[in-house]
Amino acid sequence: MKELTPKLPPEIQKGVELACQKGASSWVTAMPNEEHGTILHKGDFLDAIYMRYGWPILSLPLQCACGAPFSVQHSLDCKLGGYRSLSTTR
Repeated sequence: MKELTPKLPPEIQKGVELACQKGASSWVTAMPNEEHGTILHKGDFLDAIYMRYGWPILSLPLQCACGAPFSVQHSLDCKLGGYRSLSTTR
């Protein structure tokens, strides 16, 4: 692991580091609970798996409402067409 990780692209290195932390996969085996907002629908679950492995999410638009190319990171940062409000509504 120590020999392979430095050879990976920086974004993959960060993902490997996070995946190796204790409890990193606990969301996969957690009991869904509506009260705590831990119920994932099929699309949400697939999106989470795709993000975890760095795969391109198939259902994302190509362009944001602000005109920039759309990506997961852009959706979290953009104040015009992103999904910033989703994390603040819970």
